[in-house]
Amino acid sequence: MKKQKNLALIPLLIVAGLLIYTWSIIIFTDIVATWRHYVGLLLFLPLPYLQIKKFEAGLWATGSYFIVGTCNLFSLTPDITTHSYGINIGTLELSTPAFQLLPFGLLIIYSIVNFDSFVNIYVEHKFKDSESKKGSVNISKWKLADLIVDSQDIDLEDICSCWQWKLEGSKSLVLISKLGDMFLIGDDNCIYWLQTDSGDLTKIADNLKHFEQMLQEDKNLDQWFLPALLDKLVNAGKLLGKNQVYSYKKLPVIGGEYSFENIDPLDISVHFAFSGQICEQIQNLPDGTKVKITVKPGRDI
Repeated sequence: MKKQKNLALIPLLIVAGLLIYTWSIIIFTDIVATWRHYVGLLLFLPLPYLQIKKFEAGLWATGSYFIVGTCNLFSLTPDITTHSYGINIGTLELSTPAFQLLPFGLLIIYSIVNFDSFVNIYVEHKFKDSESKKGSVNISKWKLADLIVDSQDIDLEDICSCWQWKLEGSKSLVLISKLGDMFLIGDDNCIYWLQTDSGDLTKIADNLKHFEQMLQEDKNLDQWFLPALLDKLVNAGKLLGKNQVYSYKKLPVIGGEYSFENIDPLDISVHFAFSGQICEQIQNLPDGTKVKITVKPGRDI
């Protein structure tokens, strides 16, 4: 997510440069600012804040900004240049409304560099809508929202960094369970379940729609999210804080027990860094092999 946020700033930096240039020309030459110049400046001012503090809102606001500019409702340059294309059918002339190519080009660039972000937002909202509909007809005794963590403020690039050896080729994160597992879209558009307690990556659905259908069955929720265990942890006072998941104190893959006592809330970044590095170091080793686990510096784990 940090990389995606940085990419999203590139078109804004281009716009900032254009506005500085334009207003320098207006201030120091005889060119007079029009209402389009003022609109372009005023609408731009909140965008950097939104991109940094409220990323999703910033994405939509910046995209809307470029659309408004394309429709010739503001200007980023001293001179205002518009284009219109049309065709003649006999005596009938059909043409497009006047538009500006520069904001349109920036809109295309913006859409390309933020494609992954838009996919993640779409997937997240699609699951929220699906869960809302599912709950309204009481299909399942469990609510999906109670079994997963909100990933909106989580640095997805960071939590996936120590699992790249396993996730290479994955296109997008679908959701994260409260027990610290990931569900992802693979390069084949199938849905995969990453179990961080063992390092296993398992195909569980043929596509996103199939996955949504499977989430309506209690047996799948029981297997993937262990809601009964979550209830037990909550009743014992082991409550999750912001950006936390439940994590094994000692991973079962290195001899830890699959027990209630071996699980505590942990920062999500620490959980994925710790489990990812351990599972990477012991992959392909036969059972019973003695290992010395080395944790990379730079993380407080």
